[in-house]
Amino acid sequence: MGGPTEEDPHCLVDMGRDGDIGWTTQITDNWCSVRHRAFQAILAAGGWFWQMFSLFSTPPASTCSETLRVLCQSGAASSYYNATTMHALTGDHATLPNLAQDLAIFLLLRGPYAFLGFGWSGCGVTYTFPEEMRLDYGVPVGLCVETEPGSAVFTREWTKASVKMDCNSYVGSVTLK
Repeated sequence: MGGPTEEDPHCLVDMGRDGDIGWTTQITDNWCSVRHRAFQAILAAGGWFWQMFSLFSTPPASTCSETLRVLCQSGAASSYYNATTMHALTGDHATLPNLAQDLAIFLLLRGPYAFLGFGWSGCGVTYTFPEEMRLDYGVPVGLCVETEPGSAVFTREWTKASVKMDCNSYVGSVTLK
């Protein structure tokens, strides 16, 4: 990319390394190695920190069934289920136009450690906090399933809700019990 990210754009020139992409690659590779070892040590000690989030966004209608099919079939073995996941709400912070889909897919796929919301967008942003985020859906009874092979309709039961995502119509729903 021409230099380290999140750094002054002239840092390579200032360090006498202008255009030395090999040096930048070496620094990046070493940083990734140290970061990986740090993650492993933190996990081994039973800890966690913000940079260990796995980010996920609601798939668009065009890949909805394909994405859910893969993640539901692998269930608890999927990297999504086992990661500490930040499932990003889509759309405008104030209107949340895809809340039904976002919430349904989040509840279909989430593992033991998952969050639904926004990352940092600044202090001047007005966020919507919909009633759906205040409700208690209970705990999952099982993993998500496709109702019939090729149906593109996925469900998951929770102790206090039934969750459904119909990828054919791209409509998600959560029905309280």
